[in-house]
Amino acid sequence: MKNTSKFQLIFLAILLVFAVIGVAIFALSGGGSQTTEEGGTAGPVYVWGTFDGGVINDLIKAVKVENKEFDVTYTELPENGFDRQVVEAIASGNGPDAILVPQSFLGRFSDKLQPLSYEFISERSFRDAYIDGAEIYLGVDGISGMPVAVDPLVMYWNRDLVAAAGLPRQPITWEEFRSVVSRLTKYHSTGSITQSGVAFGTYDNILHAKDILSTLILQTGNSLVAMEGGKYKSILARSSSAVSSPSESALTFYTEFSDPVKPTYSWNLSLAEDLSRFVSGDLALYFGYASELPEIQKRNPNLNFDVASIPQPEDTNSPRVFGNIFALMLLKTANNTPGAVVAMQSLSSQSASVFISGATVLPPVQRSLLAVPQTNSFDPVFYDSALITHGWYDPNPSDSNRIFRDMIQSVISGRVRTSRAVRTADGELNSLLN
Repeated sequence: MKNTSKFQLIFLAILLVFAVIGVAIFALSGGGSQTTEEGGTAGPVYVWGTFDGGVINDLIKAVKVENKEFDVTYTELPENGFDRQVVEAIASGNGPDAILVPQSFLGRFSDKLQPLSYEFISERSFRDAYIDGAEIYLGVDGISGMPVAVDPLVMYWNRDLVAAAGLPRQPITWEEFRSVVSRLTKYHSTGSITQSGVAFGTYDNILHAKDILSTLILQTGNSLVAMEGGKYKSILARSSSAVSSPSESALTFYTEFSDPVKPTYSWNLSLAEDLSRFVSGDLALYFGYASELPEIQKRNPNLNFDVASIPQPEDTNSPRVFGNIFALMLLKTANNTPGAVVAMQSLSSQSASVFISGATVLPPVQRSLLAVPQTNSFDPVFYDSALITHGWYDPNPSDSNRIFRDMIQSVISGRVRTSRAVRTADGELNSLLN
């Protein structure tokens, strides 16, 4: 946790209290008869989520310093199996009132969420308050989630390896990236890789392969899924030209770094996991989340590294990175709906975001806070990346993980051409969405 003085905690708690005073229960259409006073929750509110429990519970304690009626209990659960635990709890009548998860869970809980009315916060106000990527929570019927935090994908780079290759800095564009990877990669006399420029091209030994490929696709100006005719549809294989789809171009670029005949060859399935190789000093460029910074520092305190925004296409007008945008989502089965709305308002306020950013390395999700100059050496990169962070509507993360794995594996194994792999993935993703 970053250093936070007792005065700051008390000050933030007071701000949080004022943030929730006057929250009306008309946030929902016909949302119950309970009332709340001065930010109280009129009974207990239970929130389950995948976000850091220590941070959220400290935030709740800060609010309760000044508001004893703020009765919220937060339980952190593992991301793996989270949806199953919540669904089973709902079925038994013991489910939470709200959940705190990233946008990747929207598809799994779409039929279990109670959107907040635009009378609670207008669409215009929401767009003005939060980063562009948070608009994934805007729907026809209202707001499906109140943004709490954002965790963008960034590029960690080994300063020693980059300097040893005669490079003055990390690559900024993908064109530059492609040209420097060969200078950052070293081979044994047998042809095996001893030092990798980048971990691209495979799935099983790259922690965020799906998210990296998602970033490459988003940077083409396309998404992976789009709402059409009131339904979500995969647009992976869609192309605006007769040549190839943006997804094909992204997949071709991604997999070339695991092709032994290409000059950019830098990675293969025989190598250890990318994060492990980075912290051991055998990988020059690692694509990971902002939230991974403390782990990297802990695993190798002597590693001379820095962090930078993910490269973008040259002369792009629409920079993009993939990231996790955590939000509080109200469940239809909530036992204390008005109280849950008050809790959501409080825990997603600007002062709450200041608290969370102060307790973690994550940038805030509000535009106004991202405009505040930062003095920490890593924060400016995280803040800039937050502004261009986007996600996509994932119908089922575990199933889509398999689809992405199969798509990548089928290309690097030589079983099918890139175009065929993308069409197959497109069809399978559509099946999940229907």
